[in-house]
Amino acid sequence: FHLVLRWRASYADPLLLPIATVLNGLGLVMIHRLDLAKGKDIADGMALRQLMWTGLSIVIAALVITSKRAFGLFLGVQERLDKLNIILQENLAGVRLVKAFVREQHECSRFGTANEDLMGQTVRASTLVAGVTPAISLLVNAGVVAVIWFGGWEVNRGQLHVGQLLAFTNYLTQMFHSLVMVGMLVMRMSQADAS
Repeated sequence: FHLVLRWRASYADPLLLPIATVLNGLGLVMIHRLDLAKGKDIADGMALRQLMWTGLSIVIAALVITSKRAFGLFLGVQERLDKLNIILQENLAGVRLVKAFVREQHECSRFGTANEDLMGQTVRASTLVAGVTPAISLLVNAGVVAVIWFGGWEVNRGQLHVGQLLAFTNYLTQMFHSLVMVGMLVMRMSQADAS
């Protein structure tokens, strides 16, 4: 499995997967090492962690769903590209027959239809891939805003120190932004798998 991931990552940036994994791991370790309970009942510090796990679950679910959809779209791109190549090879191999039987107009329209089909599928796949990073960034930033909002209430109630909230937010931001890198890698891997 590790070799497959390394092979797939060679189509993308080879350092992206290890860096993102390390950042995620460090973020999780540091978040769970924080004493968010302020010396009181441990359940007081669990609300922010539960919010973090909820946000993390949403981002990972979005990545899984999007990668499956992207794989299907890129597979369609490859199939349409194969069809276009077959038409082109047939035209090049039988150029004399096409001219002899005055089939040039028919072959041009056949090639144009296949080309338009390929373009449409490529645009659909590219639109999905282009929307992944902003969508994940939106989810990540919404999670950070929720943590700051909820943590602000905890600070006002005296359940949390400002420094603890700041440390939690920094670790969470580090971890979530590494998920954005993973999202880009997942899209590249979906494209590489289809080809």
